[in-house]
Amino acid sequence: IDTNLTTFAPMKKLGVKYAIEGTPLLFEVIEKPDTESGYTNYVYTHYLLSVTLNGKKYLSKLNQVFAMKDGIVLEEWDVYDTAPFIEMMKK
Repeated sequence: IDTNLTTFAPMKKLGVKYAIEGTPLLFEVIEKPDTESGYTNYVYTHYLLSVTLNGKKYLSKLNQVFAMKDGIVLEEWDVYDTAPFIEMMKK
């Protein structure tokens, strides 16, 4: 997660602000042990990510899946709707 957040650092320096809108729209724990990887379960979330630049807010859908073992995140997969970021960069 820390590594993923560093990708936002250059935009933050330009004054872009990020926030999660409300609570997760969907939060599901899937109990599916994987003997090969050792994962005990997966957590699926769906958020609205708010991105603000110069007072204008853009909303992006954010889907995340976390592979867990013993309550620790071992892997994370993120999928963003990039259209709001592209629109913001046009301004």
